[in-house]
Amino acid sequence: MTYRESKSRLKRKQQLKRRCILAVTITITAILLIVLISHIASPSNKENDKDNEVTNNHPQDTTPTPEVSNPEDSESDSIDPNGKLIALTYDDGPSVYTSYLLDALEEYNAKATFFIVGNRAEQYRDTIKRMNYLDMEIASHTFGHDLLTALDEAGIKETMDKTDEALTAIIGHGADLMRPVEGSVNDLVQQTVNKPIIRWNVDTLDWQSKDAQAIVNHVLENVHDGCTILMHDIYPTTIEASKILIPKLQELGYQLVTVPELAEARGITLEPGEIYKVFTKTDTSE
Repeated sequence: MTYRESKSRLKRKQQLKRRCILAVTITITAILLIVLISHIASPSNKENDKDNEVTNNHPQDTTPTPEVSNPEDSESDSIDPNGKLIALTYDDGPSVYTSYLLDALEEYNAKATFFIVGNRAEQYRDTIKRMNYLDMEIASHTFGHDLLTALDEAGIKETMDKTDEALTAIIGHGADLMRPVEGSVNDLVQQTVNKPIIRWNVDTLDWQSKDAQAIVNHVLENVHDGCTILMHDIYPTTIEASKILIPKLQELGYQLVTVPELAEARGITLEPGEIYKVFTKTDTSE
C-alpha cells in the first residue's frame, strides 16, 4: 500500500468517526428535548405538586367537589312558613367530621348554617364547596376564632375581611352573616362587622359534654318553633347526635332551614349590626 493510499484510508476513517459522533450527539439531544417537553406538559408540574402536597398533608378532607352547578330552584320554595321551622347552626369548622354531617343533611334534604373559621377554609375547601352546592348557609366566625370585643376597629375589620377573602377564593363570595366568638359583642362590634349578628337560644353545650345522647336529649327538651340551635361540627359526638336529631326533628314536624330562610319565612329582614337569636312568629330579635 502506497503512502497516499494509507493517508486516504485514514482520512475516511476520521470522517466516519466524526459522522458517528455527530449522529450520537443528535440522537441524545433529541431524546433530551422529548423528555423536557414531556415534563413541561405533564400534570405533575409545580402547581399540581403543591395541590398534591396540600392533599397529602390533609387527607381528612375527602369531600368530593361537585362537578355541576348548583340547581337554580331553591329548596326555600318548598318551605311552609306556617309550619314549625328551626335552624341548626354549627360553629368552629369545617373539620374532618363535617363531610359526615353533610351526608346526613343531604340524605334527609335538610339545611343548616355553618359559621366558618376563616383560617380553616383552605384546608377544607372541598367541604366548603360541597356546603355551597347543597345550599347550606356559609357564614363567618372570624378568621382566627378571634374574640371581637378584645379587638379595636382595625382588628375587627381585618378578621372579618380575611374570612370573606378566604371564602371568596373558594365559592366566589364572602359571608352574608356572622357569629361572634362566644357570642360576645359590644357597640364597636355591632358598628364594625357590617353583617347581621346571629346568636342562638338553644345551646347544646356539646363542647362540654361531648356526649351524643346528652346533646340529643337537650335539643329535644328545648326545641321549639323559630329556635336557633348552637352546635360545633368539630366534635365526632356532635355529628353522631346530629345524625339522630335530623330525622327525629323532622318526624316531630320541624322543617330544618338556614337562618336566612327562617328569617324570610317569619317576614324578618336581617340588618347589618343587628343581633338575632330566635325567630318566632311574633318576636324575632333579641
